[in-house]
Amino acid sequence: MAFGEPAVRARDFVKIPARFPSRPADLNILFLRQAKDLLRSIDDRAYRSATDLLPGGTAGKHLRHALDFHAALLCGTRTGRVDYARRRRDGVVEVSRAAALAALESIERRLALLGPADFDRPLVVKGEESADADGRETWSRSTVGRELEAVLSHTIHHYALMAVILRAHGIAPAPSFGVSPATLRLRDRVPLRAV
Repeated sequence: MAFGEPAVRARDFVKIPARFPSRPADLNILFLRQAKDLLRSIDDRAYRSATDLLPGGTAGKHLRHALDFHAALLCGTRTGRVDYARRRRDGVVEVSRAAALAALESIERRLALLGPADFDRPLVVKGEESADADGRETWSRSTVGRELEAVLSHTIHHYALMAVILRAHGIAPAPSFGVSPATLRLRDRVPLRAV
């Protein structure tokens, strides 16, 4: 699909399981696969182009940001400390779909290694703006499972922003792109009716 051509709809394959997934990171993996599908349906120009609707933002910048959070979490699963403020911000992932696809594959492989026993494993977490009134860093207690949920929610939020940017360029992502698992489950159960 060339940049600026009429709207093209990406394949919409994400189906949220009715039961809780067998591995802690299965939902994260499903949504990373959704991004891979989107990247295969657009070109680099669309991936790195901004719009006046969200100044300074591009689909590539939003995806890179979401991948940074996954990578920070995965690093923290080894050390027990997740520091979302000290992320590796790989600018190549922002402008190259090939680099983004490689990063998605790597993160997916690493997420797949997390097993059920990892879900309740404790972590300490520092957010992007974690400081007390005196400016000292603050760390919070969490678990791998809770952080997987938080990173997934954060990712979906950035997917929604990516969708706005791409739609401004005439590219229609899949209807489930940028939509939470709970909303997708509800859509599957409740038929849409005309008002």
